[in-house]
Amino acid sequence: MIDRQATADDVAAGGGNIVWWASYKEAGGPRVARIWTVPVAGGRPRPVTDVPLGNVMKEGHINGLTVAGSDVVFAYEKGGVYRVPLSGGRPQPVKGAERHHVLQWPWVGVHHGKAIFSELLNAETGERRDAVLNAGEEVRCGVERCAGMAVRYRTVKVEPPRDRSGKEIKCGTRRCPDTERVQTVLRRFVRDRDGSGERELPTDFQIGDDAGLERFFKVHVPGPGDQRILTLYDVDTGRSADLGIRPDAKRRTGIPDGGLDRLMTYPIKNEMYVLDLAAIK
Repeated sequence: MIDRQATADDVAAGGGNIVWWASYKEAGGPRVARIWTVPVAGGRPRPVTDVPLGNVMKEGHINGLTVAGSDVVFAYEKGGVYRVPLSGGRPQPVKGAERHHVLQWPWVGVHHGKAIFSELLNAETGERRDAVLNAGEEVRCGVERCAGMAVRYRTVKVEPPRDRSGKEIKCGTRRCPDTERVQTVLRRFVRDRDGSGERELPTDFQIGDDAGLERFFKVHVPGPGDQRILTLYDVDTGRSADLGIRPDAKRRTGIPDGGLDRLMTYPIKNEMYVLDLAAIK
C-alpha cells in the first residue's frame, strides 16, 4: 500500500529504475525508512524494503541512496553502508564499510572530525585513496579533489554574559566559560587528493556540500545593500556566474541541489531550474 501523505526524502536513478525513500511508521510499529522503486518507463511503484531507523534523534536517517546494478545502496547518517536487491529482501552491510558514508558509489569514506571523506574506499574493488593533508587544514574531499581552509585557533578571554541590570547570567547551573576559541582563516583552497595542483578559492568560500563535478562551488558574494548573492564559482576558469537566486518576501532562499553530479537543480519563484554543469566549457 502506498502512503499518499508521505514525501520522498531522497531520490536516485540508474539502470532503468528510480528509487526513493520516505520515513514511515505504522500504528504500534517502529519508524522505518521505506525504500520504493518504479521503472523509468513507468509502472506501479512497489516497496523494496523497510530500513529500521531506531532512535532517529541519535542515529539519524539514511542518505547516499544509489542504484548499483540490481541493488540499492544507502548509508546510515551515523555511518554504515548497506545494500539490498531491487527485487526486495533484507539490507546487508557492505564489507569493510561498517563506519562509512556514500560519497559517489562505489567510493565510500569516513568522517574524521573536520576532514570529511579524506579517506576513501572503493567498496567494489577494495582500492583505497587517502588525501594528502597538512596540519591545521579542514577539508571536504571528493573522489579527485579536496576543498578546504587552513586555519589557526587561539583562545581568548571573554566577559560573562549579563542581564540588563548587570547581573551575571549563568549557563545552566554553572558559570559560563570565561574563554573561547577564535578561528582565523589563513587561506581557502582546492587541490588534487595527492596534494598537487592547489588553487586559491574566493574569500567567501565556506566548507559545505559537495562541488558539482568537483569543479563548481557555491559561493556567496556581496550584492546591493546588505544582500548576499549566491554564485557558481568555476575553479577551472576562476569565473563566477550569478544563478539568479534571490531571497523571497520572507527572506528565504532556494538552495541548489545536486551534490557531485552534473545536474544542479534550484527553484526560483514557482519554477524549477535544471543546470547541466557538464555543458559548461
